[in-house]
Amino acid sequence: MGCVNSKFAWILNKDKQERELNKTIDINIPPFELHDEGKKFDLIDTPGSNNYMKNMMTGIALASAAILFWRMDYDEYLSDDVMCLDDHLTLLNAKGISQVIVAFTQMDHVNYSYEQYQCFRSLVLARLKRFRFKERNIQCIPISGLYGDNLTERSANMPWYRSVTLLDAMKGLHLPDETKGYPLRVVVKDVYDKGGFGTVAVGSVVSGIMKPGMVVKFAPTGVEGEVKSIKKFGYELPFAKPTELIEFNVPDVSVSDIHRGHVASDAHFSPAFAVESFVAKVMIAKTPGVKPIFNGYTPVIDCGTAHVACKFKHILNTIDRHTGRPRADPGFVRGGDICTVKMEPIKPMCVEPYEICPMSSLGRITIRDNNQVIGF
Repeated sequence: MGCVNSKFAWILNKDKQERELNKTIDINIPPFELHDEGKKFDLIDTPGSNNYMKNMMTGIALASAAILFWRMDYDEYLSDDVMCLDDHLTLLNAKGISQVIVAFTQMDHVNYSYEQYQCFRSLVLARLKRFRFKERNIQCIPISGLYGDNLTERSANMPWYRSVTLLDAMKGLHLPDETKGYPLRVVVKDVYDKGGFGTVAVGSVVSGIMKPGMVVKFAPTGVEGEVKSIKKFGYELPFAKPTELIEFNVPDVSVSDIHRGHVASDAHFSPAFAVESFVAKVMIAKTPGVKPIFNGYTPVIDCGTAHVACKFKHILNTIDRHTGRPRADPGFVRGGDICTVKMEPIKPMCVEPYEICPMSSLGRITIRDNNQVIGF
């Protein structure tokens, strides 16, 4: 198709439309694992364009750390790139992801220029610091994916760069604290019917341990089924632990009863359930127009892998910017406000208190309107 510079992207972008458009549309989880000193990493290829925000959110909900790719070739729409970057950083913040590797790719397009690298590095670092990412959790690496510069070995084309390769930076990531002691929660990414075996759900374990023989309940529907087997890239597992991306077979559950956004939990120990309403403390990053947000506003709420429209039933309070004290029943909020809101999902949804499992994405939300991140 003439996309010579993107030839390796086809390893992940296997969909015909993705290859024709030369961009990632849906999330891809390749059968690749990086083992190092007892650590195991899974890669999740996530769309970068805000046009596919829902899929982007699903990918981020499955992740524990992030690699941001910044193209080094000159882009006359740089302001659009910065706006897109800001949205990505807002989403990472909202999901509690603090470790970020920034890979400045296509260095070969700028003749491996140190000055060009420093220019973009300063710009991106400034945005990261604005969103309160700590410098010790940020690693910047100039690379060329096409020619392999600084991927696994230091590049002779950039003698001015003396730090780690992309592979070394990945090895240096710290896995989140163990959440084995918390109730089982598996956020569902996909579901399909495997001929001869029945329903197979694909998802990420965010807390607890899943084992074959366990009876799981899916929220928000309440459907139950026994886990017959657990697999990862075709290999059976004796159990699945937090951060693992898995497939689990529940043959006595219909494939039509499970959907992306559902949550699997132990049916006999603190099962997840649907909520009729919930109260959230949120930061309003911006409003969708020039007017403030009033009671009755109905944006899309992302929680785990679910994307559900929710009504601002009652804005309970805002924090006064001058005194730091809550102001009750304000009636509306503006960009920059921190507020507490009672929300009502338009359809059944699973949301949980942050205290149940601090590492879980089910206690965190983002607020979207027309592919813009409004708050978190």
